[in-house]
Amino acid sequence: ATPRGPLSPLLGAVSLVLLVAAVKVANLMLVRSSGRVHEFALRAALGSGQARIVRQLLVESGLFAGLGGLFGLVLARLGVDVLSALGREALPRVDQVGFDLTVLGFAVLTTLATALVFGMAPALHVSRAAPSQAMREQSRAATGSRRQRGVRAGLAAAQLALALTLLVG
Repeated sequence: ATPRGPLSPLLGAVSLVLLVAAVKVANLMLVRSSGRVHEFALRAALGSGQARIVRQLLVESGLFAGLGGLFGLVLARLGVDVLSALGREALPRVDQVGFDLTVLGFAVLTTLATALVFGMAPALHVSRAAPSQAMREQSRAATGSRRQRGVRAGLAAAQLALALTLLVG
C-alpha cells in the first residue's frame, strides 16, 4: 500500500487550513487598510502620489507575507523532525520526508502570491479614495464603507464555511 492513499485526506485538510488562514489574512488586511484611510488621505493631500502609497502598502504586505512564509517553513521543519522521530514503524518511507527545491519553490510562490493578492486589494482601495472626502469622513474610517463591510462579512462567512468543512471532514 502506498502512502498516497492515507495521506490524501491529510493533504485536503492542510489545504483547507491554508485557505482559512488566507481568508483571515485578507480580512485583517482589509480592516487594517480601512483604519488607515485617513492617514493615506493626509499623505495624498501633502503631495504623495498614488504610486508611492501603493508601493508602500505592497512593501508592508510583502514584509508580513515574508515573515509568515518564514514562520511556516520553520514550523514545517519542526513537523519533519517530529515525523522523523515517529520512526519507520509509524509511517512508511518516513526517511524520504524532507525539504527539497519543490517545497521551497511552493513556499516562495505562495508567499509572493499572498503578498500580491492581499496587498493589492487594500492598496487599490486606499489609492482610489479622494483625499478631501476621506478627511471629512474620518469617523467612518474605522468601520469602512458599506461595500467594505459587505466584503469583510463575506470573507468571515467564507472562513466559517471552510472551518466547518474542515471540522466535518
